[in-house]
Amino acid sequence: MQSTYTLKNDLFSSAAAILCAVHCLILPIFFTTLPLFGVEIIENFWLELSAIVISIIAGGYAIFKGYFHYHKSKWIVIFFCLGILLLISGNFTATASSEYLLKIIGAVALITSHIANWKKSHTKNCTLNT
Repeated sequence: MQSTYTLKNDLFSSAAAILCAVHCLILPIFFTTLPLFGVEIIENFWLELSAIVISIIAGGYAIFKGYFHYHKSKWIVIFFCLGILLLISGNFTATASSEYLLKIIGAVALITSHIANWKKSHTKNCTLNT
């Protein structure tokens, strides 16, 4: 049975989650060292919002397409939604360490959901078109 499932959706969504995790880890370190050189930069709300919106749109498309067309695994959708909620809630915490922790766990949940989505979609006798 031929399938139109493409790996591109999950790869793009996983890359967005990985970039988000890198952003959450490296950017704060970079921005905290800039004041040592006289450069003051505050957190970029639009960059945070853009990363989350891209994760929701691209990731949501891949996850829900896999769910409705291939595997019907609710835990994959739950992991994806949990990851998004953790990324969003990380922006509303009181301490930097809790923000990092929530965002890292959220990114791991997103990546896990995309890997599981790909595996479950692939094992349903799908021919992957890349």
